[in-house]
Amino acid sequence: MIQVPPGPAIPVLSDAQNSAEVAVAAGQVLEVRLSTRPGTGYAWQVVQGPPAVTVIRQGYGPAPGPYLRTRNGQLGQQVFDVRAPSTPGRIVALALAYRPVGRRLAFARIWRIRLSIGPAPASLSRPRR
Repeated sequence: MIQVPPGPAIPVLSDAQNSAEVAVAAGQVLEVRLSTRPGTGYAWQVVQGPPAVTVIRQGYGPAPGPYLRTRNGQLGQQVFDVRAPSTPGRIVALALAYRPVGRRLAFARIWRIRLSIGPAPASLSRPRR
């Protein structure tokens, strides 16, 4: 199990965490960065997770390291910011499929994790009055 420490920094998950169980705090924001080739007609799409896991934002970014060019186009990353559920004690799945845009049944790759939701730390909870 991967332990994600709570705090102000947003933890980053990548291709390497595929099939992992990740322990996070209730309501914690995570960044998921998955390899992609923009311009090929394929994109990562959330296929399991909502409404338990909320997708806050998604976009594209450069691949880490040197920006490579392959026969199928330049390598990049598709980035998703997601918020874990606010109910501790749950285990929820988040799955993304890399598939042709606009087609529901064709899958090229699947990336999935299980989020084990722990209690929200004081830094993530509401301030006392």
